[in-house]
Amino acid sequence: MAIRGPGLAEPIRLSGEDAFVFVERSGAFRAKWDVPNLGGDLTPDAELGTAYRAAVRMRCWNGKVVRYTQTLYPDAPGGLQVLTPPGARQCFGHSIPGYWPAADELLTLLVNKGLPASTGEHGTGGERPTAQAVAADGGSGGSFGAGLAVTVALAASLALLGIAIGFASRRRRGTT
Repeated sequence: MAIRGPGLAEPIRLSGEDAFVFVERSGAFRAKWDVPNLGGDLTPDAELGTAYRAAVRMRCWNGKVVRYTQTLYPDAPGGLQVLTPPGARQCFGHSIPGYWPAADELLTLLVNKGLPASTGEHGTGGERPTAQAVAADGGSGGSFGAGLAVTVALAASLALLGIAIGFASRRRRGTT
């Protein structure tokens, strides 16, 4: 995966464990909000600061390769916000679009890999271009309920798959 944006002489490239941390902590598989969630407050017109584009390429367990983009706002008030656009594909179908307040662990990883450290009140320092929040999905205020249902269904499917694999491996060994 690669991250591009202002202040980067070349893209930040993540692979292996770092790419896994990015996908997990950027909310790729999570329910999200249609507007930024800044410290628990849904804020439709938030000034989010500088925008960076993450292009993710991921190989799924079945060999399928999926690609999607996310917009990163590392200077947003309260910490890194990640916007996943509608139509982003994942291994199990479409990702839920919206904003995700990412974990500090992800921002630390990105800064350690070369993302410019924040400066100024919200990190913009008055010199870099800023972006204002836009509704990710029509502006209804949140897609948390639908996302939760998809997350629960996905977790149940994975559990059933694990049980089936366990039974199949026992049958091959001749133990039941």
